Amino acid sequence: MNTGPKAPVLAAALAGWMLSGSPVSMGLSVVLLLAALIGGALLPRHRPGPLVRHLVSASVVGAAAWLEIRLFHDGSALAVRAEPPFAYHAGLAALWWAAVDGTLRAQREDELSGLARSFAGLAGGLLVLGASASTSLHDFGPWTMHPVAALPLALWASWLLLPSTPFAKRAVCAVLPASLALAGLVLASSAATERLRSLFFPEKVQDFAEPTARAPEPGGTGTLGDGVSRRLPRESNVRFRHEILVRMKPHTAALFRSWSGPPLYLRTSTLSLFESDEILSPIRTGRWLDDLDDGRDDRAIPLDGVLRDDGAFDPGRLHTFYIGRESIGHLPLVGGSEILFLPSVYEFADDWYQISPVEGIAHLRYTASAPPGPVTEIQPADLTRPRHGEIPSIYLQLPPSPLPGRIAELCRDLDRGDPLAGIRRLLAERSAYALQFQTPEGSSPLAEFLFGHGRGHCEHYAAATVLMLRCLGIPSRVAYGYAGGIADAGQGVFAFRDSDFHAWAEILTPENEWKIFDTTPRVPSAAPRVSASATLPTVDDTAYHDLSDFGLVPVTTRGVFGELIDKAVAFLSRHFFLATAAGLGLFGGLWWLLPGRRESARHARDGAATDASGSQDLPGFLRELEQAAAALGLRRRPGQTWRELLARLAEQGPVPAVVHDAVAYHYRTAYAGRERDLAEEAGFREALRDWRDRSGTHLD
Repeated sequence: MNTGPKAPVLAAALAGWMLSGSPVSMGLSVVLLLAALIGGALLPRHRPGPLVRHLVSASVVGAAAWLEIRLFHDGSALAVRAEPPFAYHAGLAALWWAAVDGTLRAQREDELSGLARSFAGLAGGLLVLGASASTSLHDFGPWTMHPVAALPLALWASWLLLPSTPFAKRAVCAVLPASLALAGLVLASSAATERLRSLFFPEKVQDFAEPTARAPEPGGTGTLGDGVSRRLPRESNVRFRHEILVRMKPHTAALFRSWSGPPLYLRTSTLSLFESDEILSPIRTGRWLDDLDDGRDDRAIPLDGVLRDDGAFDPGRLHTFYIGRESIGHLPLVGGSEILFLPSVYEFADDWYQISPVEGIAHLRYTASAPPGPVTEIQPADLTRPRHGEIPSIYLQLPPSPLPGRIAELCRDLDRGDPLAGIRRLLAERSAYALQFQTPEGSSPLAEFLFGHGRGHCEHYAAATVLMLRCLGIPSRVAYGYAGGIADAGQGVFAFRDSDFHAWAEILTPENEWKIFDTTPRVPSAAPRVSASATLPTVDDTAYHDLSDFGLVPVTTRGVFGELIDKAVAFLSRHFFLATAAGLGLFGGLWWLLPGRRESARHARDGAATDASGSQDLPGFLRELEQAAAALGLRRRPGQTWRELLARLAEQGPVPAVVHDAVAYHYRTAYAGRERDLAEEAGFREALRDWRDRSGTHLD
C-alpha cells in the first residue's frame, strides 16, 4: 500500500496559500517535494534504516516548519488575507513528515511505520481543515476555501481506503465529493453554532433610531465618549520598575543634540471629554490614513493631510522609534511630527495613532519626521494673538457636576493678562505632588485634589489644569506620553522607562497648534522633563521588525540575499493568481519529469521488488525462477509481477508446488512484513535448480 502520497502536500500548500496569501507555504512544499523526488531517484534501492529515516524526516520537517512560523511571526510572510492559526502550521508539518518519511522508507518495513504515516497524514489533513474553519476569510467565499482545505484529508483517506483504484477514478469518484461534503459539514456546523448561540445568548441590538448626542456648547456639559475612557485614580501607591519601554534614535547627531538639552515630550494619546469629575474620554476620529491617500507611493503619511516638499524628507528631521507590541495602541510621537513612514496608520482620536502589525511580532520599529529643536511650551503672548476661526466647542466642554462652578469661582481673580502664571500659582498653593495617596469614598478625585487633601500626581495636575483653562474660555485637553527619559550620546539614542510616563495639559493656540502647558511640579519623584545622560544597552536593530521599510536613510543594511528574498516574497504576494499558476505548474513539472516520480510510480504499479534491469539484486531463488522461465521462452517483461509470470508458466504445463511456495514466500517477506529466512531461501534455490535441471533447461 502506498502510504506516502505527495498529492496531499500539494493540496495543503494550495490551502495554506489561499488561507494566508503568503507564498511561504507553497514555496517550502516545492522545496520538500523536490528533495523527496530527488532523494527517491538517487536512492531507489539502498534506503536508510528506521532510526536514520525518522531522524532525517523529523529534522527536515522541523527546520521547514520553524522557518515558516518564524516568517509569519516577523511579518516576512506578508499574510495579507488572514493569518492562519498554529493548527495550520502543525497540520502542514504532519503532511510534510508523511511525504518525506514515505519517500525514504525501506522496501521492506513493518506495518507500524506505514500506520504512523497514515495517522500523520490524516491528522495533518484534519488540522488544515480545522485551520480553514477557524480562519476569517477575506478574499474567498467559503465554498472556494473550505473544499480546497479539505483536499489533504480526502486524498489521504482515499489512498488508505481505495489503494488499488486508479488515481483519476479515485479523484473524481471519491476525493472531490468528499471535499465538498466536508466543506458542507464545516459550514453547517458553523451555522448551527451561530443559531444556538443566538438562542441561548441573545445579544442586545442597538436602536439606531435613537437621537445622537449633540456637541457641547462653550461652558456647557455633555458626553461624547465612545467607551475608551480613563478613570483618574482615587488612590495611588506607585512603584516603578524602571523598565525601558520605548527607544528613539535620531538619524543625525545634530537632531540628537537638539533634543538632548531642552524638555523632550513624546505624546502617545489624548483625552478631551470629561464624562464626569473622574472619567475622561477621547474625541474619536476613527479613520485609516494610507500611504496612497496623497497620490504618492512613497510610504509617507502626512499627519496633517498635506505632504510638503520643504525638507520633511531631510535626514535632519528623521528619527526611528523602537517599541514593543504593547505600545501599538498608543504610538509614541514627538510633538509637531509631520510624517509617519508607514503603509497605513489608524488615527484613533485627535493625535492618537495606532498600528496593526501581524500577530506574533513582538518588537517593532518605524520612522517619523519632525522639525529639529524642542517642543516649545505655551507662552502668555500666544493667547493674545488673533485667532484663526472659531474655538472648537468640544475643547471647552466641562463635566456635568458642581465642580466646574467651584473651579470657575476659584479662577475669578486670576490675571487675565497672564492666566498661565495664575494657574501655576493656584496649583502650588493648593496641591502637592505625591505617588501615594487615598481619596475618601464618595468624593471626587479632582475636588479632593483642589479643595481637599490636595495630593495627586501628573494626571491630577493635567486634568485640573484643563478644567481651569476651560473655565477661562481657553481650549485645552489632557495629553499622555513620556517626558525626559535617558540620552545616550554614544549611541545617539533616547530611552524612556515606565517612570518617565507622564501626563500634561495642551492648549490650542489661535494658530490652531497644540502647545504644552505642563503644571506638574519638578520634584525628584515626578517624570524628569529633561533627559538624563547615561549609557544604555546596545540597540539590536535586527531584533525589531521594520514597519517603515525606510530607504532614504536606512537604520540598518540588509544583506543582498535577504533583500532579494523580501522582494520575491512581496512580488508573489501581490500577484496572487500568477503565483498560484506558477506554483502549480512547478509542482506538476517536478512530479512528472523527475526520475524519482517515475521510479516510485512504477514500483507502486508493478508491485515488484526491483526493476527488470536490476535482476542481479534479486534473491537467489527468484533469479533461478527467472532463468528457468527464460529457458522456457518466457522472459519476464518490465512491469510484470511474479504472480503474472507464474500464471504464464502454468499455462505451458504443470508447475511444481515449490514454485508456488517460493512466490508466496516472496510476497510475504516483501510486502506483509515477515522476516526473511535465509535457510528457507536456500532450500527454494536448490529445489528450483533441480527442477530446471530435470526439465533440461540448464543455462550455461
